[in-house]
Amino acid sequence: MREQVRQMFKSNPERLKELVRHHFLDKIRSFIDTLPEEIPSDFSSIESLTEKYSYRHSFCTYLSYLPAKSIDETLGRNMLIFIATKNPYGDIFKAFNHEASEYLFGDKNLIEQARLGIWQMRLGDNISDIEKLANLLFDTKEQYPQFFEEQFSSYLKKPSFQKKLPLFDAAIYRLESLYASAWDENYRISEYDKSVIYRVWHDGPLSVGILYKGKPIVVSSAYLKDERTLLINQFQGVNGKILENGKLKKITREDGVEVYATKPNHALGLFSWKDFFVDYFSFLAKQNGLSRIGIQGAINNVWTKPNQHTSDTHLLQGDAKRIYDDYASQRTDFYYFFGNWYKDIKK
Repeated sequence: MREQVRQMFKSNPERLKELVRHHFLDKIRSFIDTLPEEIPSDFSSIESLTEKYSYRHSFCTYLSYLPAKSIDETLGRNMLIFIATKNPYGDIFKAFNHEASEYLFGDKNLIEQARLGIWQMRLGDNISDIEKLANLLFDTKEQYPQFFEEQFSSYLKKPSFQKKLPLFDAAIYRLESLYASAWDENYRISEYDKSVIYRVWHDGPLSVGILYKGKPIVVSSAYLKDERTLLINQFQGVNGKILENGKLKKITREDGVEVYATKPNHALGLFSWKDFFVDYFSFLAKQNGLSRIGIQGAINNVWTKPNQHTSDTHLLQGDAKRIYDDYASQRTDFYYFFGNWYKDIKK
């Protein structure tokens, strides 16, 4: 059925608008007639129009049988994103969502990644936010390696470290699920030391990092805090976890909590890595029309308190303050507001 409908409109996408307006179910046709000529980017406006109808999912399901290009050409880009982001979750809609994402962004997974990222950060389901995050993900994929190559050498702490520059590399991570490992493999074992493994956790949907000698050494994540703010909520050095007899070795922390034994990676001392990530995310935010960059303070850090993901604290409040608040307060360009630190970006 889907393929038959798709073939029907491939040669003449203008038939879509005629069909939708004149040959669809009466209530769906009435719904279409209430929409303005240009679909608003703010989903709340569409929501207000559809409150009296219980056919939103039916509407999205019907249109998802059609080619993404036809929907874009007849009903517009915002309607295409609306359908792709409002479809119920499930395998039956993946084909359309992948096609729409490929058509809009050249990557079949970006819309689903953005949708998941917005949902995981509990930010609602505004289609303009999903589109913004998809654009941020796209730009990160396309431009982060180039930014790293052009800018990274300026963050080395000493000129003598330049000889180590070829040992560093950029790393971009796919969004898998929040608070879950999301490398190409869950664990990356060093070629040089089989007794150490590396694991990275992502605290936000935008996640980038740096490798040294092919091993992960640092990761930073950010998310859309609001319509104008990109908030960094992760600065994390990655220490290898030590294996002992094939199992992760555990030690007891000062506060009595049992944790995994780690092998420090001294490459972090070679460059100003927090400055690098702040500058990259500032560049990314400005490029996408955002006007503010932020750093999450310790008081708002989910890992400093038990939560739905863990029964104990993985980060001491004092350590979080040192990593985030002390760093931000030492910079003269950030100001404190409701537990976070912000910097206005000039457009």
